[in-house]
Amino acid sequence: AVRKLDAGRLQGRGGSVAVLGLVLTAMLGAGGYFWWQGQAVNEDGGAGAGKRNDPLVVTGNKLPGNLGACETEEGWALRAAGVPFTGSSRGHTGSGALLANRGEAADAADFGVLRLQEALPVLTGRSFVLAAHVKCEQGAQAALRGLAFAANEQVPFQYRTGTRCEGAEGWQRLQCEIAIPAGCDRLQLEVVAVLPTATATVLVDDLAITEAGAATALELKAPDSGPTALGTGAALAVRSVDTNNPVVLLEVLPGSVPAALQGLHKAGLCVLSDVGATLACKATDAGLQLAATGSDGLQLVLPSEAASGLLVAAESTFASASADGEFTASSLLLGDRLTRTWLRMPASGACRGATAGARYRLTLPATTVDLVFSFGNERRVAAGLLRQARESRQQGKPGAAMEQLRSIEQQSPMDSEVLAEAFALRRELLAAQADRQQRLERDLEEASFFTTRGGFERVVLGVESLIADFGDDNLEQRAAVGELRDKARAQLAAIDDAQRGSQRERLTQLATAFDEAQQAGLGKLVRQYVEKHLPSGSK
Repeated sequence: AVRKLDAGRLQGRGGSVAVLGLVLTAMLGAGGYFWWQGQAVNEDGGAGAGKRNDPLVVTGNKLPGNLGACETEEGWALRAAGVPFTGSSRGHTGSGALLANRGEAADAADFGVLRLQEALPVLTGRSFVLAAHVKCEQGAQAALRGLAFAANEQVPFQYRTGTRCEGAEGWQRLQCEIAIPAGCDRLQLEVVAVLPTATATVLVDDLAITEAGAATALELKAPDSGPTALGTGAALAVRSVDTNNPVVLLEVLPGSVPAALQGLHKAGLCVLSDVGATLACKATDAGLQLAATGSDGLQLVLPSEAASGLLVAAESTFASASADGEFTASSLLLGDRLTRTWLRMPASGACRGATAGARYRLTLPATTVDLVFSFGNERRVAAGLLRQARESRQQGKPGAAMEQLRSIEQQSPMDSEVLAEAFALRRELLAAQADRQQRLERDLEEASFFTTRGGFERVVLGVESLIADFGDDNLEQRAAVGELRDKARAQLAAIDDAQRGSQRERLTQLATAFDEAQQAGLGKLVRQYVEKHLPSGSK
């Protein structure tokens, strides 16, 4: 059967058909959008389509609220160091993440550091696992670190350790363990972004801190009730037994780093774990030995006061050196009294020191370093030399005393108290030397005023006596003393020349008188005497 459609009715339905078409088109577009979103989530390492809106939940996460999900910027120190982090919608899960990008600014840093605004309170000795998801683009690198420290600002020690700084293609999970060293009660989480190019980008999402793992903190005391090494992971410090001056060593950092980490290193924020290095510490007969693996050289961070009396030795003789700059050494002496440290390396090499604020950074070519705190034999030798120097002074032998003091300074300067006494005795001897020199200078001025031969002779003899008593090498103003003697001798020579000239003139007149008196033989004898003892040219 053939059915005919009513044209009027068909026209009446035209508007409804159009609306239905629009609805169908919209439904198809939305389905395509959700499919594309699901594909994007899958490409970024998500759990699958539709999962992106569900932030990752970690059981036992110590981070408050949804802080670890990075849905907002709240709770994070985005400008901890280097370039700032910003919020981003390109998350691993959920709808948010934090992003670091170097950008085109010429003065922009090539790194950024993200931290919690508030560190977590923790207990000493506990082990924690830190985790984060990161994505590195365009050559960027990232590292996850834990920072243990004390809420009491009077405790200066901080311990940073974590994962190696490297690139991560797609979303990758970083994880590290950290134990809380003695004296610490706070734990900070850090993410480091290394951005070698303007387009380099690091994304961070889904962070967590859980009390888990089997990490143990280091607490190793040196022999003879010496300082104590404290640490966790690749981080280490050395605490003195002096509560008023507790720091022997603040940090151990890599001596050199790859080009990409140079900016972080110059800022003093590159740690051993960033370059994948490990650090071992063991007790020795006289102190502690540090040995790093995976690092080219070490950088020791000490209090700036530790370098105030820096002594270095390339072989076996110590000498003072400028704390800032380069010098060659196989061993060094730093610190004072209970923080006194004899630092020894396996071989001599180029070292570099730099003072910045309250810290002194000492870069060494070695990866194995002995920290010696007990030097009983050297102390006994130095004390014996100091006793001999005092005896020599009492016996009127200042030169011998100064030689004995020099032996302390060059061979056995380990004990800072004995060394301080040696320096004090040396100052007393030099003061006596300066006093004798000043008296001789006054004698020369007086002799020059009166032009007395005896005065000049007294100065020459006094200078020779000063040199004989102290030794030429022990004269603090050797050039000035030599000049004083030369001036007195020149005045004596002038007086003698004047006397010889007068004698020559009188004898010449006598020879002439003999000639006139027909005594040619006597005149000849007188002239011969003049030529022999008062030659021509003398005054």
